[in-house]
Amino acid sequence: MKKYFPVELHCHTNHSDGSMSPGFLVESAKKRGYAAIAVTDHNTASAFESAAAAGEKYGVCVIKGIEWTTFFGHIVCLHDDANVADWRELNMDNIDAHAEKARGKNAVLTLAHPMRVGAPAANGCRMEFRIKRFDLFSAVEVWSQNDPPDSRANVLSEKMYDGILSGGFRLAAVYGFDWHSPGADLPYFINTYIGAENLNAEDLKEGIRRGDTYIAMGLQVELLADGEKLPFGAEIGEGEHTFELKISKGLCQGEVLPLEIVLKGTAIECGEKAREAESEDGLKRAVVKCGEKMQRAESEDGLKRTVVECGEKAREAESEDGGNSQVKSVRFGAEEKMRVQTRKGFLRFEVHGIADGKRLPLVFTSPVWVVY
Repeated sequence: MKKYFPVELHCHTNHSDGSMSPGFLVESAKKRGYAAIAVTDHNTASAFESAAAAGEKYGVCVIKGIEWTTFFGHIVCLHDDANVADWRELNMDNIDAHAEKARGKNAVLTLAHPMRVGAPAANGCRMEFRIKRFDLFSAVEVWSQNDPPDSRANVLSEKMYDGILSGGFRLAAVYGFDWHSPGADLPYFINTYIGAENLNAEDLKEGIRRGDTYIAMGLQVELLADGEKLPFGAEIGEGEHTFELKISKGLCQGEVLPLEIVLKGTAIECGEKAREAESEDGLKRAVVKCGEKMQRAESEDGLKRTVVECGEKAREAESEDGGNSQVKSVRFGAEEKMRVQTRKGFLRFEVHGIADGKRLPLVFTSPVWVVY
């Protein structure tokens, strides 16, 4: 039976620039509650054997990987053969050829922290590869490091990701802690969940390839469409559907309060008048209040609401009385479901709420795909 396993897909040891031994990294992962980690040192996989032995001891699945580290960007490569492609030959213009070679050997390639600060402060940390074949990649680190989910780097990564999805490329959304040192036992942290039948490296990598992933801070979610469980990355026919995102407690020890679900994507079909209006980032979206424990949780103006923004001219489409005539608002009860008319495109879900006293995005899912 498939379940979603909490994992960390971007970890370093003292075999590159991390401060932890492979064994201590795995022990720390166990304490955090991860079911699996990927050991992805910079341009070397020499820590894997020690980490795998520790994984046997602590009951943590260890995935072999390497972080291709160049002056043009970083790519996490998960594969049993660390030399599946030679990172020393990578440059801005030949990345697709190397990615094709690695993908041909069934490697899982992830664009690491693509919008982090780059040169001159941190050469290579920002993605500058001239990628044309996004179909050769499996995932994007939409959120990364200890940055809060609403940090500038992560917001820009989200926009980049939505642009890739809008092009029809089916990449998974993942988180990369880029774990280098033990740090404090934080009450709030983020991890990736991967859907898999079994807890082993191959099944987890296959879950990433399918796009059956979501990122979460302190929560777990399960998606239902028309009353049936629907994996992330799956296809669904166009037309009217009722979606439900079931929310439960995740790994964090800190108090996390989900307040609203945000449905985003190019597959939301709106009314005739609304087709002419789009939100600023070109995506159509719905916002809904949710959850059993959140009946008292109100938006700033005291309303529980659903908002759908559609069309091309949303910024200019204000009525004479100052209201936005292109925005539809509907109030929802605490446990009402999202009924959406869809067309070909993608839909993904976010959960926003309170963590560590701040209002933040708490969940970011890979999309489902609406097809003819």
